[in-house]
Amino acid sequence: TYRLADMLAVQTEGGAAKVPALFPGLKRVGVVANPVPAAVGLNHKRHGAGRKVLLSLGRLSSEKQVDRIVDAFAAAAGQFDQWELHLYGEGPQEPALRAQIDALQLQERVFIKGRTSEPWQVMAGADAFVMASEYDWFPNALLE
Repeated sequence: TYRLADMLAVQTEGGAAKVPALFPGLKRVGVVANPVPAAVGLNHKRHGAGRKVLLSLGRLSSEKQVDRIVDAFAAAAGQFDQWELHLYGEGPQEPALRAQIDALQLQERVFIKGRTSEPWQVMAGADAFVMASEYDWFPNALLE
């Protein structure tokens, strides 16, 4: 609980200003600002060769449940033939996801893109974002 914490990190100065009233006795508050540049999205470039892009960005691990995203996309793909799914990230589930994509015959619609050094540009070029994490303490990818 917060009463046992040495410090609380929040994302804004406004949030930091509210901490003393919310958590009396907490002596230290730090601000970790959102690192997304303000100009992101101004140069919106489509990434999908005329198709709409559904984006998932994150570690390819079991708790992120990317396999469920692929299953859901497969279930809806016939009704949304103008969409493709781009999966950005790396992790231990990648081989299983590739096999799943092959088994569902989605090689022309679902793409594992690997790690990106420009996540905000990738997000700016997508039409929609999806995540299915079993748990996530604070989903920065969703906020961004």
